[in-house]
Amino acid sequence: MARDGRGGGAGGGVAGGEGWRQWLAGLEDSLAGALELPRDAVRNLPRITLLGGLELVVENHRGVLFFAPGRVLVAVPGGRLEVTGRELAIGRIDREQLRLQGQVEQLRFLPVSGGGEESGRAGPRRTGGFSGRGASRPGGKAR
Repeated sequence: MARDGRGGGAGGGVAGGEGWRQWLAGLEDSLAGALELPRDAVRNLPRITLLGGLELVVENHRGVLFFAPGRVLVAVPGGRLEVTGRELAIGRIDREQLRLQGQVEQLRFLPVSGGGEESGRAGPRRTGGFSGRGASRPGGKAR
């Protein structure tokens, strides 16, 4: 087995699999370059487009974690995107894309420790309704 974590076996023999993740990220970058594909498509990265400070488009988001007219927190792969501004409003949201309208003043990427695909997900938090088997109901009783 190679000492750089590229040897056989799950995790490449590197404690915690961090070397494996780095090696895989390098492979994805190489593949993107060889096939002339954008890195965000191959590596599952968010694509963030700011249109004149009046509209922000976030592709490959994982949901809105917090919303107020002056601050929005969006889950993205690998972390969270904090948007601050004035009169912010959600123009459109679907599985692929989030459009924020208003005066965008600042964008900050807040990485989530631990890395990996799951760290940027909004998680199982639900804002209303019941879903799934065994979902709790008011009063603490399960279905």
